[in-house]
Amino acid sequence: PFVILLIIAYFAEGVGFVVQGTFLPDIINSLEGLEGYGSYTWTLVGLAGVPSCIIWMRLAHKYGSVNIIIIAMLLQVVGILISALTTNVYLNLLSGVLYGGTFVGLVALFMSLGGKLAGNNPVILMGALTTSYGIGQVSAPLYSVALIEKFGNYDNALFLTAFIVVSGVILLLFSKKFQQQGA
Repeated sequence: PFVILLIIAYFAEGVGFVVQGTFLPDIINSLEGLEGYGSYTWTLVGLAGVPSCIIWMRLAHKYGSVNIIIIAMLLQVVGILISALTTNVYLNLLSGVLYGGTFVGLVALFMSLGGKLAGNNPVILMGALTTSYGIGQVSAPLYSVALIEKFGNYDNALFLTAFIVVSGVILLLFSKKFQQQGA
């Protein structure tokens, strides 16, 4: 059960990754008073992403992978919701930092945990994790575009994305019941 919940949670992370990865500069540029700030946000995404793997992996080593994955996903949710809730320039720049600071680290965290769980035969588990992430990456832009066209803004796509990522967090919290030592 732990591995199945982990795979589903990684699908949720694929959704969380791709919506901001696909739309973040346009989301920021579409907010009143923030036209032109999308490129600044994207720069912050890159700068925050550079040290993220090292930081998150060190934290996982100290506090446990699942615990740190949960924290990183919750921070990502905050970043997703910022643009739907405010047009404050500093908070929206922070959304880029939260995105960049989480998505690269989350890939490293999930893959590292998957590698630990799989032991000497990682092919099937790594393939299942990668497939679930990829399905999230493909499906999220589809519902996002439909919601953007229907409502004329990104808010509903961001709310749904945040809900899906929080659902992954809830599954991870539940998975701790089945968690193996060292994960």
